[in-house]
Amino acid sequence: MNNKITISFTPDKIPVDVALTYNIDVADGMHTVHCSVCAPYPQWLQLRKFNIASVIKKNGHELLFDAANADANLATSQFIDSAYDHIMKAEKKAFR
Repeated sequence: MNNKITISFTPDKIPVDVALTYNIDVADGMHTVHCSVCAPYPQWLQLRKFNIASVIKKNGHELLFDAANADANLATSQFIDSAYDHIMKAEKKAFR
């Protein structure tokens, strides 16, 4: 199932809305969020697809380092963190 979300992000003092589709896999105590950026693509965003993995803990989730995401520029790395935060908040609301 593809979910869609729009992330408002401000890389250079100018807010940009970036639309994503995502799926979440849960297996062996881990969440993996598979994200694809929808066109149009901001120039600063170096990845069109990325994954975000986290370990499920008693009081939440612990993000795991992903070298593929870390190789991108700072704005892209910060966007990925922001996307994860927005997605987890949206999913939490969906299960209330």
